[in-house]
Amino acid sequence: MSRVPEAGPKPLPPEVLEGIRLYREGRYHAAHTAFEGAWKTARGPARDLYQGLLQVAVACHHLERGSPARARTMIRRAREKLLRVAGMKVGVDVPGLLADLDAMEGALEAGETGTTGFSRPRMRLI
Repeated sequence: MSRVPEAGPKPLPPEVLEGIRLYREGRYHAAHTAFEGAWKTARGPARDLYQGLLQVAVACHHLERGSPARARTMIRRAREKLLRVAGMKVGVDVPGLLADLDAMEGALEAGETGTTGFSRPRMRLI
């Protein structure tokens, strides 16, 4: 009996790629809007991924606006969603993003304001 090869990740939709581009440019609110378009129509693990990415963007937006407590809330929500897809091939380096979120949350808990002292979580395509 021949074995069927495991399917790789589905290509990320254009809205998600656009959201990642905007996020990398530091345009967190615009990234949130792009991710939201994909999240609203997604099902299954893709929905968790897109919502997690959206929540990372919102966390960074809150930091820009001087709301570290709200950012920490969004970090926790993002982590919950991203942990659901961490072992899957989803086209994004989720384990790396989770590690960056942990570092960001640790810096915030240590009293960093979000404007200095640490970098934003990286969204890397794989």
